[in-house]
Amino acid sequence: MSSAMTSPAGRARERTGWLVISLLAVIAAFRVYLCVRPPVETSDLLRNAAYGEAFWRYQFRVYDLVPGELHGEIFHSSDWPTHTYDYPATSLLFYALAVKLFHSVTSLKVALTSLDLVSSLVIARLVRNPWFAVIHFGGPLGVWWVSVEGQTESVIALMTLLCVLALRRNRQLAAFAGLGLAIQTKGLPVLLLPAFITRANFKVRNLLVLAATFIPTAIALTQGSYVARMFRAGYKPTGPHSFRWNPFIDRPDSVPFALTIAEAAYSYILLSVAVLGAVWVGYQAARGRALLRNILDYVPFVLLLVWFKQAAWTQHWYFILAPAFAVLIRQPRVRAALIVLACLEPRACLRLWEFFAG
Repeated sequence: MSSAMTSPAGRARERTGWLVISLLAVIAAFRVYLCVRPPVETSDLLRNAAYGEAFWRYQFRVYDLVPGELHGEIFHSSDWPTHTYDYPATSLLFYALAVKLFHSVTSLKVALTSLDLVSSLVIARLVRNPWFAVIHFGGPLGVWWVSVEGQTESVIALMTLLCVLALRRNRQLAAFAGLGLAIQTKGLPVLLLPAFITRANFKVRNLLVLAATFIPTAIALTQGSYVARMFRAGYKPTGPHSFRWNPFIDRPDSVPFALTIAEAAYSYILLSVAVLGAVWVGYQAARGRALLRNILDYVPFVLLLVWFKQAAWTQHWYFILAPAFAVLIRQPRVRAALIVLACLEPRACLRLWEFFAG
């Protein structure tokens, strides 16, 4: 038996490991229970599943079909009956495969919850603290928006984290492949590029791997016009949301004022912590105690929050991406604060409170 296993430090690590595993198991059981509950906020999961099912009949031509033209078994109603599909190729292919493996909304949500668990383990490895697996997997952000609502951002977050993990381990081919696939789950991972400036090697072979990952998108472009639609005025759904720079313009009467304040504060606090962290790095760099290039690690997170605040269609579950971007930051305290705060998204906290209050 090794000395590490018999030392107090070794036994403490072992106890911590078992405690973390036990808590994750309890959280997983609770989240699987929540997967049985029908979504109450959106019908996005049904929409994604319907287009995934239709892919096997129409291939990438599904991008030009509205829900009523799918003629599938899964789809039966939609909040956007005239709105075509707008997720990139990797997302479409993910749901095409998922509906072949999982044949109900509940099983699809269990699959997405499993991906969220993997993301939690990757975050724990990246920050070198097993407790962050519990914090992330048990946080209201993922518990509600993934296990109850079945939002696809859990897929995007995992792709982003795997890309960051490969970059951190200097596995350049995997990092560039991961970046391309992540961008094609939803375009926002393109904001990771500033982190690539200081960490990646832009060799020809790496760029060729990046380009190769876009083959599904290239094929889709020959069969449909979904990319062109992204630039048409009025294509994206618009509406007021509490995360805007000024959350009180056209505020819906259906949203309680206190919730608007909480959601606005949530986004501003996340942005402020990241900006102040970057300023502190700049100050330390000026005094010769840090590298100025470390500021670039903050840029993806700041850009993500700025995008959330200026976009006309930001949704609460988009913040599932925030922890995946926060792990890029080198300063442990700032990184930890952003991950913990991101997991406490106000609408998710409220919905879980209502759930437990009965």
